[in-house]
Formats: sequence, structure tokens, C-alpha cells
Amino acid sequence: FDLNNQVGDVAWAPWSSTTFAACTADGKLHVFDLAENKSEAMCEQKVVRKSKLTKISFNAHTDQPPVILVGDDHSCVSSLKLSPN
Repeated sequence: FDLNNQVGDVAWAPWSSTTFAACTADGKLHVFDLAENKSEAMCEQKVVRKSKLTKISFNAHTDQPPVILVGDDHSCVSSLKLSPN
């Protein structure tokens, strides 16, 4: 996968063996589902403007709505809720 930028972190989703997310230095979060499309992200979201994303984590509770926590190089954490749409 070429995200055209430095990758800060990658994490597999705990509820699916085909879903993972990557965060990049340009402030974007990319979510992939290999069962749906093996070459393009199913979601790409700009999270921060002037920071580099450095850490990503999915919520471990599979009975809860899917949430991704993303950290940047300015020690800020953003919380994003995934939607099935």
C-alpha cells in the first residue's frame, strides 16, 4: 500500500481479521478492509492539520461501537467513531 506519506502506526481491528488502519505524517487516518477492496482505503479522514499522527488504537471491546483513538506528535488524542455507512 502506498499512502504517499510517512506511516506513523498501523493497527489491526480486533473484530475483523481483514480490517486495519494506518495513520500518516500528513494527519490522515486510512482504514482498509481487505475483504472489500485490496488496493484502496474504504475510509480516509484528515484528523489534524499541522501535526503528524504517530499512534493508533482500536477499542478492544467488540460489543461496543467501533472507536479509533489517534495520537499526534503534539500529545493530543483524537477519538473517531466508525460508521457502517
